[in-house]
Amino acid sequence: MSRWESPGSRWIPGRVLPVALLVVAVVAAAWALTSPRVPRVDDTRVVDDAAWTRPRPGLWVPLPVAPVTSRIDHAIAGRGDRVAVWGGFDARGHPLHDGAVFDLAVGRWTRVPGAGPGSSAAEAAWVGDEVVVVSPTMTRAYDTVRRVWRDGPALPRRVVALDRVAATRDAVVALARQVGTSVPAPATVLAWPHGARRWRRLPDPPVMPGGPAVLVLTDRRLTVLRPAASGHDGVGADLDPATSDPVWRTVAPPPEVDRALDRLLGVAVGDRIVLVGAADDGAAAYAAVRDRSGAWRRVPAPPVAVTRATDLLATARDVVMWDRRTGTGAALDVVTRRWTRVPRSPAADDVPRPAVTAGADLVTWGGLGPVGAVHRIR
Repeated sequence: MSRWESPGSRWIPGRVLPVALLVVAVVAAAWALTSPRVPRVDDTRVVDDAAWTRPRPGLWVPLPVAPVTSRIDHAIAGRGDRVAVWGGFDARGHPLHDGAVFDLAVGRWTRVPGAGPGSSAAEAAWVGDEVVVVSPTMTRAYDTVRRVWRDGPALPRRVVALDRVAATRDAVVALARQVGTSVPAPATVLAWPHGARRWRRLPDPPVMPGGPAVLVLTDRRLTVLRPAASGHDGVGADLDPATSDPVWRTVAPPPEVDRALDRLLGVAVGDRIVLVGAADDGAAAYAAVRDRSGAWRRVPAPPVAVTRATDLLATARDVVMWDRRTGTGAALDVVTRRWTRVPRSPAADDVPRPAVTAGADLVTWGGLGPVGAVHRIR
């Protein structure tokens, strides 16, 4: 019998070892209770800023630091008091597959776990409490309450790029570029009705968006509009993208333009629609509002230029023109029909940075310099 097997040698590991393990367990428990928790890479804990206050009307306030790295070419979407940022690329051009949600009411960021490869070059839209992330290779929805992802139907395989993703009350709508048999085909309009198992292609509108024509999503309908000008008639048509057999129906076209438009922007403001157009020199040359009854009226043109980097956004009462590159813009009160200038964002650094409206706020985030800021419209 070896000494490890002898009766006199077994009392050491038999009595001392349990005591040592008990001491280690007590120390580990005390450390766990008193030490700060380090968030994991996929942690969805909130990040608070105790000094957060929303800006007063007309002013900008920097956003708290987000729990994800800054980025460019990312998706951003707003709903109510919340803003979601997703995907994009870092300063070295590496794709990013994560994002975060910011709650303007409490100044709180919540990190969203990654959705995997294929989500960096994506567009995002809010649908209820979900953020729907769509790319040419995947569709996924993140439930911001339960903090879980669910898979949605993939876009058709021929889709190579997305121009825009937005949501009506009953469907997610995508303006996509597809590849034809020999040459790239024009943009097509696709819809994913809530509860459906797949995306479906909608009938081509009477005129495709681009130049002096624009697609606008209202609460329940998709509307295509083109003002009359020398050489072509005005066009107005809409459809419900959630119906089983959607059909374009004719509606009143917008007022005629005084000079040819190089580009046209449009957005829904509640049950109104606002259009802003620019001539080929970029000067704002056209603005019109469709009221609740469907009647159109010309309004003063905005006091700022409409560039290739200009987006048209909307709150419950205002339309906001936002220049992604300069970080400036203008806001139109659709009730008084008066424009006011939006001052330059403190986060602007001449790197294109998108913005989105959330409630009565204009929020911008991303880029490679100062990261984000919020501007109170009213």
